[in-house]
Amino acid sequence: MRKVVLDISTDDLGVRVVLAGPELFAKDSTQFRPAILSVLQKMGTILGKLNKKVMIEGHSQEKAAPYNNEWEFAAARAITMVRYLSKVHKIDGNRL
Repeated sequence: MRKVVLDISTDDLGVRVVLAGPELFAKDSTQFRPAILSVLQKMGTILGKLNKKVMIEGHSQEKAAPYNNEWEFAAARAITMVRYLSKVHKIDGNRL
């Protein structure tokens, strides 16, 4: 597996973590790759302990059925991450 965390930095909004989409998701899918779940577990645990908002953005240069374009596909992947953090790590939806 290639590098998953591409960058960690701070900006005016807080801490920014950039993750590699191709490593997170199976090709043409909004489902996480099984091998990535341990990384997401650690990240979710840390984010859950912080009392900060978490902004999830999705970016994609590809589209997959049934999505009409790259934007919809990227949004669906971002929603997968929001749902994961909310359901698995019990992060309040108002923080996401």
